[in-house]
Amino acid sequence: MPEGMSALKVRILICLMGMMGRSSTVTHLASILNVAKSTVSRAVDWCENYGMLERDEGREICLTAYGLRLANEYERRLEMSRDWLISEGVLNQTAEADAMKLSMDVSEQTVAVIEKTMRHRVIKQRLGNELQFSGRRFCEALEDGTYPIAFVFYRCGCKDRCTISPSMANEGFENPGQLIVKNKSGVVVLKAKPLEHVSTQGAFKISGILQTMKYLDGGRFKDAGKEGNNFYFPAAVLEFLNVSSSNFVEGSAILKVTCSAGQLHMPESKTIFTMFF
Repeated sequence: MPEGMSALKVRILICLMGMMGRSSTVTHLASILNVAKSTVSRAVDWCENYGMLERDEGREICLTAYGLRLANEYERRLEMSRDWLISEGVLNQTAEADAMKLSMDVSEQTVAVIEKTMRHRVIKQRLGNELQFSGRRFCEALEDGTYPIAFVFYRCGCKDRCTISPSMANEGFENPGQLIVKNKSGVVVLKAKPLEHVSTQGAFKISGILQTMKYLDGGRFKDAGKEGNNFYFPAAVLEFLNVSSSNFVEGSAILKVTCSAGQLHMPESKTIFTMFF
């Protein structure tokens, strides 16, 4: 965000955005914002010098395309920061003031973290007190979009039932993957990458890339879709657990994968795919 912004300048941009199509002058803005005309005039001059505003011959003010983009971004940051602070127990009046500071000073990385936290919180609210639910139900709680998903593959059918062991498949996909949601329906997309593994036929390493994937649906395995190195399967086959003490949910599905190294060196592996959201 531009250096030198102030709360008043942000308020002017947002105010002008809300007045699009109507005349706006320094006098009018000063009245709306309840700030001295001279103070507003200096702020307007600064914004004009930085290409955020422009004036016609009658001295009426309007946003430039750049100013409109900034106004939209500041409004988004303000609303998100305010809602986050209030959800954490900050009083409304304090949240309003601190949200303005956050909207101007925090990095894009911090904005992304707040946005992610709020998105998860909204999803948890939509799911209510449901402890377990299907992937279909989970996608119904999401807005359309593409979401990054962290995931882990666990071995399926380990002899030692008390040990949770990672699967070889962990090494075979780029992490995070993606959950693509459209019209309340979701698809999990995982991109395969080259891997090395000790051959089952001896203590030497074999290189390969995961070649096929199947997912368990209704008691039988079905072929996952594949485009290049991207595999995809319906999120509806995931079974979710709602962890009430956190903002996160986790969903699992049973998959089978094979590698280009062949069955002799890397046999078909059944694995439990678990994503965290």
